[in-house]
Amino acid sequence: MEIQHVDEVLKLLQVMTGDARYKRIFGKKKEGVHSMCDVAERLEKMGWEKGQMEGKIEGKILVYKNLRREGFDEKEARRLTELPEDITLEQ
Repeated sequence: MEIQHVDEVLKLLQVMTGDARYKRIFGKKKEGVHSMCDVAERLEKMGWEKGQMEGKIEGKILVYKNLRREGFDEKEARRLTELPEDITLEQ
């Protein structure tokens, strides 16, 4: 079933669920969003991309911890792993 008023449906879903992902879909190109299947596919893609990013960060944290164990200071280990300064690391 095709959605006739994509903008309104996405805004309603965002308000009803409190899920900001609907707002992000609304803020991006809406071409190609004709049904709830299209919305679900975009949500799935957003989740996949988020998981990929979290996996990369976890890998960098593991390398950082190994560097620290090998005697590198915090600043050098962060530089080598390219970890952002805003990520808090447990020692």
